[in-house]
Amino acid sequence: MMAFFLLTENTFHSGYLVNQWLDEFGTDPEFLGVTLRADPLPEEVLANRASFHERLHGRRELSDMEQRELLALYPDAGDTDFAMVKLLGIPARPVTALDPGTATFLGHDLNSARAEAWLTAMSQAHERLHGFVFLDRLLASWWIKTTAGMLFNAHSAVLPHARGMFAIEQVAARADAEYFRRAAGATVHFVDEGVDTGPIVRAERLDDPFAAESIWECKGRSFATGFRLLTEVARDAQASRIAPPTPQTDGTEDREPGPEFKRRDFAQATKAAAERGYLEMRRRAKAGP
Repeated sequence: MMAFFLLTENTFHSGYLVNQWLDEFGTDPEFLGVTLRADPLPEEVLANRASFHERLHGRRELSDMEQRELLALYPDAGDTDFAMVKLLGIPARPVTALDPGTATFLGHDLNSARAEAWLTAMSQAHERLHGFVFLDRLLASWWIKTTAGMLFNAHSAVLPHARGMFAIEQVAARADAEYFRRAAGATVHFVDEGVDTGPIVRAERLDDPFAAESIWECKGRSFATGFRLLTEVARDAQASRIAPPTPQTDGTEDREPGPEFKRRDFAQATKAAAERGYLEMRRRAKAGP
């Protein structure tokens, strides 16, 4: 019998993914729940988050006080998070959702002995263990070995064109519209020991990457696409329609790894260039030939 888990970050925007999975799989006996790259949070924080989401569920416009409340609950929230609120509304549950599932907190180091012991126990308890991840950290090779290669990652750009961290933003900073069109979207791929180099399972480009008002809304649309693709891949894996080493592909012609974008290169100047570059490409796209 297959068992599967979702492993993600303790961030506001990961809440959209968690909500989607709890709606889809929350009562599925094969679903082992949500695991977070975080230490356990105080009960007061958990309660305040739950109250915030319950009160503001679906709201797309927040007052200044409500924006400050969101930042107090999610100190790492940024431009993309607020863009996703305007795009999708506040999700019904926080990423640390307590109902219907309780989050497992694995700590910040997912390659620790504690994390390995947790994964080993899960593997020993279940015949076929699959992992689905949305993370901004690399995983040790034992994650791949223990899940027998059935470890899937959602990446918020189209591979192989834009690998690594803050990828679509750093593509936007180049203001190359054709390159941006190739890269804007999302990918689900098997995790290997490289940086976003594993075999591609599903990839989908944004229909109109310049329909957004900003690079942050475009990134939010890419996140939402990736969350949907990861859910679809989980359904296919449940039905045994996906198995290594011959994954499905969808719409990506070349497989040579593209450039790897690094976190350290996304400084304030690059962020500003991404904002300007996106708006300039959008202006040219709207102006037409």
